[in-house]
Amino acid sequence: MNSTDQQYPEDQDQPSNDSLPIAQFSVFCDSQGRVSFDYDWEDTDIGTTGMSSILSVLDIDKLSDSLLQDMKDKATTPEALEMVKNIEVLFSAITSLKNQSVENTTEEIVVDPIEVISLL
Repeated sequence: MNSTDQQYPEDQDQPSNDSLPIAQFSVFCDSQGRVSFDYDWEDTDIGTTGMSSILSVLDIDKLSDSLLQDMKDKATTPEALEMVKNIEVLFSAITSLKNQSVENTTEEIVVDPIEVISLL
């Protein structure tokens, strides 16, 4: 065993091949409220199956409810839980405003979602 093996044993802090992502999808929001996406997958049948699985999860109804519940479940402090509750309130306000604007016109949103915070 060489010194590198002693410093970094194979089974310690090394992800197994089973735990490495074969596909991933990320959503980002900048300070202007613009949402963008990034995604990547292995160039294999397993990778394309993985990305298809991700898309199938994103396509379910009430995904936002599932995500909010997951955030609540993972909140480790009362402060973190309070932040998630604030996210939930703002999300509800944005959704409500978006729904109202769709009723008023199908061409554009009446209030930019990032401006909702200043309206509350």
